[in-house]
Amino acid sequence: MRNLVFAALALLAVSLGFGIWTAIAGLPYSTALFTLHKLTGAASAVLCIVFYFKVMRTDGLTPFDITLGIVFSAALILLLVTGGILGARQSPTVMLRIAHGLSGVSLSLVTGWKLITFLLQ
Repeated sequence: MRNLVFAALALLAVSLGFGIWTAIAGLPYSTALFTLHKLTGAASAVLCIVFYFKVMRTDGLTPFDITLGIVFSAALILLLVTGGILGARQSPTVMLRIAHGLSGVSLSLVTGWKLITFLLQ
């Protein structure tokens, strides 16, 4: 299961890197980087969900784990919605970009916290 943890962390870091690069680079590179950003982000989310369910089956869930799962789900939904709006180039306001960035950061923090506590066990 450690390979799953490292793969999820690596994909999360790659998605974050491509997201920052896409935001800085702008139009010339946006399509290729945007596609890589979306694919690595989706793969990371799937691996994190698989990891969550494996931990749930083997160790059970504490109330803190349930809270992390709820925060993860809310941040993932917000990230997908704001990313979809930004990707469709529909009203890319500053608040929308901030919401997308903050939901990505909160998703990364929740995922990182759970994965790191798993690795330290």
